[in-house]
Amino acid sequence: MTIKGISARIEDPNTGADSTFHVIHFYSVDVRNQLSTALLEGYVSQDAQAAGRNALMHHNVQVPGIPNATAALDWLYAAVVMPAPVSADGASALQNVFAGAVLVHEAD
Repeated sequence: MTIKGISARIEDPNTGADSTFHVIHFYSVDVRNQLSTALLEGYVSQDAQAAGRNALMHHNVQVPGIPNATAALDWLYAAVVMPAPVSADGASALQNVFAGAVLVHEAD
Protein backbone atom coordinates (compact mmCIF):
# COMPACT_ATOMS: atom_id res chain seq x y z
CA MET A 1 0.00 0.00 0.00
CA THR A 2 1.35 3.43 -0.96
CA ILE A 3 1.98 5.92 1.85
CA LYS A 4 0.14 9.23 1.33
CA GLY A 5 1.71 11.26 4.11
CA ILE A 6 2.32 11.60 7.84
CA SER A 7 -0.23 12.46 10.52
CA ALA A 8 1.38 14.53 13.30
CA ARG A 9 0.27 17.72 15.02
CA ILE A 10 3.15 20.21 14.80
CA GLU A 11 2.92 23.85 15.84
CA ASP A 12 4.55 26.46 13.63
CA PRO A 13 6.82 28.46 15.95
CA ASN A 14 6.29 31.67 13.94
CA THR A 15 2.49 31.69 13.74
CA GLY A 16 1.31 29.24 16.40
CA ALA A 17 -0.80 27.48 13.77
CA ASP A 18 -0.96 23.69 13.83
CA SER A 19 -0.38 21.47 10.85
CA THR A 20 -1.64 17.91 11.10
CA PHE A 21 -0.80 16.38 7.71
CA HIS A 22 2.67 16.31 6.15
CA VAL A 23 3.85 15.19 2.72
CA ILE A 24 7.26 14.87 1.13
CA HIS A 25 7.57 17.70 -1.37
CA PHE A 26 11.18 17.09 -2.38
CA TYR A 27 13.84 14.55 -1.57
CA SER A 28 17.49 14.05 -2.39
CA VAL A 29 19.79 11.09 -2.06
CA ASP A 30 23.51 11.50 -1.41
CA VAL A 31 24.81 8.24 -2.84
CA ARG A 32 28.44 8.82 -1.87
CA ASN A 33 27.73 9.62 1.79
CA GLN A 34 24.73 7.30 2.12
CA LEU A 35 22.36 10.04 3.36
CA SER A 36 18.81 10.91 2.33
CA THR A 37 17.10 14.26 2.86
CA ALA A 38 13.37 14.96 2.70
CA LEU A 39 11.63 18.33 2.59
CA LEU A 40 8.20 17.88 4.13
CA GLU A 41 5.31 20.32 3.77
CA GLY A 42 2.85 20.62 6.65
CA TYR A 43 -0.84 21.30 5.99
CA VAL A 44 -3.75 22.14 8.28
CA SER A 45 -5.29 18.80 7.34
CA GLN A 46 -5.21 16.06 4.74
CA ASP A 47 -8.37 17.57 3.22
CA ALA A 48 -6.65 20.96 2.91
CA GLN A 49 -3.69 19.38 1.09
CA ALA A 50 -6.02 17.42 -1.21
CA ALA A 51 -7.90 20.65 -1.99
CA GLY A 52 -4.68 22.32 -3.16
CA ARG A 53 -4.26 24.66 -0.19
CA ASN A 54 -0.81 26.07 0.58
CA ALA A 55 1.45 24.44 3.11
CA LEU A 56 1.80 26.16 6.50
CA MET A 57 5.34 25.00 7.14
CA HIS A 58 8.31 23.11 5.78
CA HIS A 59 10.72 20.80 7.58
CA ASN A 60 14.02 19.43 6.29
CA VAL A 61 14.76 15.97 7.67
CA GLN A 62 18.01 14.10 7.04
CA VAL A 63 18.18 10.35 7.64
CA PRO A 64 21.12 7.95 7.36
CA GLY A 65 20.96 5.46 4.52
CA ILE A 66 19.52 5.50 1.03
CA PRO A 67 16.70 3.52 -0.54
CA ASN A 68 17.43 0.69 -2.93
CA ALA A 69 18.22 3.15 -5.66
CA THR A 70 19.22 0.90 -8.55
CA ALA A 71 16.03 1.48 -10.55
CA ALA A 72 16.01 5.22 -9.79
CA LEU A 73 19.67 5.66 -10.68
CA ASP A 74 19.28 3.68 -13.92
CA TRP A 75 16.29 5.84 -14.89
CA LEU A 76 18.14 9.06 -14.02
CA TYR A 77 21.29 8.08 -15.93
CA ALA A 78 19.17 7.22 -18.99
CA ALA A 79 17.19 10.47 -18.73
CA VAL A 80 20.34 12.59 -18.40
CA VAL A 81 21.79 11.34 -21.69
CA MET A 82 18.58 11.73 -23.69
CA PRO A 83 18.80 14.40 -26.38
CA ALA A 84 17.02 17.62 -25.46
CA PRO A 85 13.54 17.98 -26.94
CA VAL A 86 13.37 20.21 -29.99
CA SER A 87 10.59 22.78 -30.33
CA ALA A 88 8.61 23.46 -33.51
CA ASP A 89 11.06 26.23 -34.49
CA GLY A 90 13.98 23.78 -34.24
CA ALA A 91 15.44 25.18 -31.01
CA SER A 92 16.45 22.89 -28.19
CA ALA A 93 14.19 23.41 -25.18
CA LEU A 94 16.85 22.33 -22.69
CA GLN A 95 20.60 22.54 -22.88
CA ASN A 96 22.26 19.48 -21.35
CA VAL A 97 25.99 18.79 -21.65
CA PHE A 98 25.37 15.04 -21.25
CA ALA A 99 22.80 14.74 -24.07
CA GLY A 100 23.87 11.95 -26.42
CA ALA A 101 26.60 10.68 -24.07
CA VAL A 102 27.26 6.94 -23.74
CA LEU A 103 26.11 5.03 -20.66
CA VAL A 104 28.70 2.77 -19.04
CA HIS A 105 27.34 -0.48 -17.57
CA GLU A 106 28.87 -2.76 -14.94
CA ALA A 107 30.28 -5.97 -16.33
CA ASP A 108 28.04 -8.97 -15.69
